[in-house]
Amino acid sequence: MRGQLSVNASRWLEAVLLPGAVVVLAFAALSFGATPPWGRAGVELAVLALLGLWLLAGVLRGELLFGLPAVFFPMLAIFLLVFLQAFAGLSVYPPATRPEVWELAGRGRLLLPPAPPVRQAGPA
Repeated sequence: MRGQLSVNASRWLEAVLLPGAVVVLAFAALSFGATPPWGRAGVELAVLALLGLWLLAGVLRGELLFGLPAVFFPMLAIFLLVFLQAFAGLSVYPPATRPEVWELAGRGRLLLPPAPPVRQAGPA
């Protein structure tokens, strides 16, 4: 039952992608008429929503697998410790620690190192 539900959901999501892309392309130019920043934000949000639907459809079909690397939780613990030191007053000098928190947060590659590429099963 659950497998059939995910197949139906992924088909529905895939059916929404093409009309959604057509709507974004058709109305993208119109949204830039009055206020370009709002137009750009609207188009970017619509594209991100379509990207999310595409990723969700891939996950439901079993084509995309997301896993956390082994170093994720230790790095998360380090980040939480630095965050507590900077904003809970546990640091000796919190004003100097706060920029380091944002620098560490901005370096997402430290928290989530790149995973090895997924190899497709097929004829060798």
